[in-house]
Amino acid sequence: MKNITGVVAIATLMMLAGCGGGGGGDSAAVDSGMVVGQSYTVETSDRVVSTSLEPAVLEVTHELESGLRTVMLVEGSAELYQ
Repeated sequence: MKNITGVVAIATLMMLAGCGGGGGGDSAAVDSGMVVGQSYTVETSDRVVSTSLEPAVLEVTHELESGLRTVMLVEGSAELYQ
């Protein structure tokens, strides 16, 4: 199977990104907000944070052969920290 696709809540994407612990002190750059229906290429260190009281609904795609990971906002509002 080349692609694994699922619709997940924001908490699941944060698990994909890992705990994000460690110092470094670097402040992450933020995109000016995610747009519903637009795909974003992400790395394991990136974070998506819901910006509303309701959890954001995301579609996460991970292509196993190339390692390409994308996330698309399906519902709600969120910001992508890269």
